[in-house]
Amino acid sequence: MVGPLNDIRVLEFDDTPSALASLAGKLLADLGADVIKIEPPQGDPMRRVGPFVADTPNPDKSLTFWHYHTNKRSVAAVRELPGGRQFVLDLAATVGIVLDGTKDGLDQTGAGYEAIKQRNPEVIYIRLSPFGSSGPWQHYEASDAVLLALSGITAVTGYDIDLELDPVAPTGGQARHLTGIYGALAALGALAYRDQTGHGQFADVAAHDVITVSSELSLPYWEFRREAVHRQTSRHARPDPHTPKQTVRCRDGKYLVALTLYLFDAVRFPALVQWLDAAGMAEDLTSEEYADNQVRHDRVDHIVEVVGRFCAAHDSDYLFHEAQRRRLPWSPLYSPAELLDNPHLRARGAIAEIHHEDLGRPVRYPGAPYILSATPWTLRSPAPGLGQHTTELLEELGYTPEDITRLHEEGTL
Repeated sequence: MVGPLNDIRVLEFDDTPSALASLAGKLLADLGADVIKIEPPQGDPMRRVGPFVADTPNPDKSLTFWHYHTNKRSVAAVRELPGGRQFVLDLAATVGIVLDGTKDGLDQTGAGYEAIKQRNPEVIYIRLSPFGSSGPWQHYEASDAVLLALSGITAVTGYDIDLELDPVAPTGGQARHLTGIYGALAALGALAYRDQTGHGQFADVAAHDVITVSSELSLPYWEFRREAVHRQTSRHARPDPHTPKQTVRCRDGKYLVALTLYLFDAVRFPALVQWLDAAGMAEDLTSEEYADNQVRHDRVDHIVEVVGRFCAAHDSDYLFHEAQRRRLPWSPLYSPAELLDNPHLRARGAIAEIHHEDLGRPVRYPGAPYILSATPWTLRSPAPGLGQHTTELLEELGYTPEDITRLHEEGTL
C-alpha cells in the first residue's frame, strides 16, 4: 500500500526561524509525497535549534529538525547564484507543489511563482508568511510569540489567581503548527481543484490570518455580546472570571481535570454522587435539594470543593478510569514522558519508531494523527542530512559529473 500523495513531488523552501513551511511539508510527506527541502549550504536555521543528540550541537543531530523533516530529501545549494537558480527551476519543472516559507519570497531570486509557472503551468504554489503577500503589514517580521500576541491568544492565556499578572504565551510553536496545517490544507484543496480542471494556482497563507481565526471564543463573545473574555487557569477563557475550578490535586501528587459538565446532567450528576457516597465522601450532595439544576448552579463552588476533597483521597489513574466508566469527563494531566508510554496511543500508532543508522537504534517520534484504511500514513525515513540528496537529484535531472563538478567549483553546491 502507498500513500495518497505518492505521485506528488513537493519543493519546500523555509529559511526563517518561524519555519512556517516545515510542518506543511512534513504533513504532505507523511501522506507519501516526495518532499525535497532546498537548503542553503549552511543548512536550514532549524538545524541549529536544540536539543541535540547527546547535547552536542550538530546540524545533522537537531531533534527539532528531525521532528519536522522525517520522510524528506535534502538539497543544499545557493539558489541566488545562476547555477543554483537553474537547478531550482529544473527541479520545479518536475513538481506538483511548491511550499515557499522564505523571508522575502522566491521572486527576488528569479525562481518565484511566475518563473516556475512558465516552466510548470500546473504548479500549485503555496506562499507561507507571517502577514501575507498583501496588506499594510506584508513586510513585517514575526516570531511565534509575536504572532500569538497579535492574534489575541496570549492576552487570554495565563493564571486567574491575579488578573494583574502578566499574560502567558502558549508554548509548543502553535503559530507554526496552525500555519503548517492550513498550508497543507490549502495544498490539498488546490490539488483537488487541479484534478478537476487541470489548473494550478497560487495560495497565500498568512500566519496572522490563520491564528486570528483560530482564537476560539474571544472574537464571538466580543462580536455578538461586546464582552471581553478573561484568562482562567486550566479553563477556557470566558467573560465571567469566576467560573468553577476544573483542576484538582490527587493523592499521588498528580493533577486531574475534573470537568464540571456533569453538573447539569440528570444522569451523570447522580452517578457522581453515587460514586462519592460509596466512598463515604459525598457530604451533603445526597440531599434531595441537589436534584434541582438551579441549586446545583448556585452551589457549584461547594460541589467543586467536595469533588476536590474526594480526588485528594485517591490516585489519579484510578479516578480517570473509574470516572470514564461512569461517563464522567475527567482526565489526568499527562507529562510528555507519560504520553510516550501511553498504551492507548501506542496501540493506535500515534507513537512510532524509526531506525537511525548512525545511532544504531530506533528513535520514537509522534506517529499517525489519523488512520487511513487504503492509503496509510507512513514514517519511511528519518530527517535527511544536510545536502544528503543533492547529487542524487542532480543526476535524476540529467546533470553530468562535469556539470556537478562545475557547480561545486562555482560555489553553488
